[in-house]
Amino acid sequence: MGATATSDTYRFGRFRLEARGAGLSRLNDGDTWMPVAIGSRALDLLLLMLLHHGEVLGRDEIMDAVWPGVAVEESNLTVQISALRRVLDPMHAGPSCIQTISGRGYRFLPVVSLETIDDSSSDPAVVAHAPVPDRRPRISIIVAPFKSLSDDPDSILLADTITEQLIGDLGRLPGTVVMARAAIGNGTRASHIIQGNVRGTADQTRVNLQLIDQETGTHLWAEWFDVERATTADARDEIAGRLLRTLTVKLIEDANRHIEAAPPSEWTSADLVLRGRTMASRPLSKENRSAAISCYDQALAIDPASIGARLGMAALLVSNIMEGWSHSAEADGARAEQLLLDVLHDDAEFPNGHLFMGSLRRLQGRMNDARIELEIAIALAPSNPVGHNQLGATLLFLGQPEAAMPHFEKSLRLAPHDRSTPVNHSYLGLCNMLLGHTEEAIACLRKGRAGNPRLYYIHMLLAAALGLKGELDEAAACLRQAVEIQPEIGSFSGIRARYENRATPEYHALCKNTVTRGLRLAGLPP
Repeated sequence: MGATATSDTYRFGRFRLEARGAGLSRLNDGDTWMPVAIGSRALDLLLLMLLHHGEVLGRDEIMDAVWPGVAVEESNLTVQISALRRVLDPMHAGPSCIQTISGRGYRFLPVVSLETIDDSSSDPAVVAHAPVPDRRPRISIIVAPFKSLSDDPDSILLADTITEQLIGDLGRLPGTVVMARAAIGNGTRASHIIQGNVRGTADQTRVNLQLIDQETGTHLWAEWFDVERATTADARDEIAGRLLRTLTVKLIEDANRHIEAAPPSEWTSADLVLRGRTMASRPLSKENRSAAISCYDQALAIDPASIGARLGMAALLVSNIMEGWSHSAEADGARAEQLLLDVLHDDAEFPNGHLFMGSLRRLQGRMNDARIELEIAIALAPSNPVGHNQLGATLLFLGQPEAAMPHFEKSLRLAPHDRSTPVNHSYLGLCNMLLGHTEEAIACLRKGRAGNPRLYYIHMLLAAALGLKGELDEAAACLRQAVEIQPEIGSFSGIRARYENRATPEYHALCKNTVTRGLRLAGLPP
């Protein structure tokens, strides 16, 4: 927007916006102007509203000004309005600073004054402003309307559901813009286009999907899968959730390839977040985890307020504690908790903030608090496979394996080829073992081991299940493999030190005649 080149400063309440480019500041209790981290699109939107405060701005007018020359979905505007409200409303008495005028647009309500600051003067009370993220998103997407290739009402509804859910969910990914469908064929270039179709037959519904890199014309990914006709209506959200999970990984991987083509000195905080997510989405290993943490550390050094970096770092710190890879569980837990509290302070309805907080609370032994956080996360994002995985784990360690199993099964349906798949199989194996279903437990744990043999607990649980079955030689071999990967669990005392405070007495009672007995038969010393 051209107005950002002026030296005007706009004051409203305890905020000021310096249009010359320094950004948004808030006056703290010590009468010092402190920087407020805010994205470039939200900054452009705020400046537009300050220029027209008290007036009703139509949605089309706003989108033409904030995204000049680019056709974008209206969901992008909703995201930016929400971002501004999160920053401004806590300091504003009464209703929201930004009033929604039904059917028309938005109005900025606070009184605004205009000042001019002499660029040659220096104000020691002004603190350097937070960095503004790169304006150009690495990922811009057009979601073409999914086509129904039959007149079947269920297929038509499923096609519409997939289209709308993908538009809404992809628009919430950090650093991502979802462009309007009207952009197709009008010369507007997005980085990626998603297209697909749905075909219904007498017995089943088939969903086809492909992801195309528009810059190269490369078909990055294509997939089809079938759903039984009788379950199509019940599975609409689940199908869209499964597609979203895989699409997100493919989009991030492709964006990372473009980032790697640029010199590291040019990488922005958003670029480093995408690189961190790429590393984190790869199979679980200490090497991949370390590389992802390094990316998030660099991103936070550039932009400490980055939600993507804060969430990503918190998730990995929690996961490191869970996997036994943390050098200091207490320090990592404290850092993760502060990062998550900051994110949820900014947005109390951020699903992954509640998800990772729930995972952390479980590791802290606060099982009921964990369950509450994870139920909130699933209510906000019902198709997130990690949410179901973590709620299942919480129910399991509460001593409720039967209640836990449907969540692990749903997580597998939502993400059947994900890095979390071996973890879900291991949890299902543990549930079956606690319920006395030894054969089923062994089958699940073998699947988990095949998916990721680097996870020590899969070998440990398989050793216990094989011990219960009486296959003691193989059980002993599995136990040796587990201890080789994670030496600290080479005795019952080591296992107690790691797990005793992470589960309830009800869970430990179930383990006594199953997992514990099986490990003893496998040869685990006291």
